[in-house]
Amino acid sequence: MNTTLEPGRRPGPAQDAGRRNAPGMRIPSTRRPRRPATILDRLALRLGLALIAWGRRERLDPAAERERLAIQLSTRAARIERERQAELAMWLTLPRR
Repeated sequence: MNTTLEPGRRPGPAQDAGRRNAPGMRIPSTRRPRRPATILDRLALRLGLALIAWGRRERLDPAAERERLAIQLSTRAARIERERQAELAMWLTLPRR
């Protein structure tokens, strides 16, 4: 790698920096004009985000999924039974109107 400088050159900003910023000189714009997002752009963005979310989903093996569903079912059944018992106790202990 050659690290020597050419004669008359120094590191840092270009020597003609003052000439570039001279009054009356216009610096050409390198930015492209902005265009509004179309429906197709929005759809592509949503599809991309959905694919990213789908790719990051939690993957369980079928046996673990069955076990999770069985636990959910038993928990739901226990909650329904508790609610039924509470309603029965309420009907038996509250006074009549």
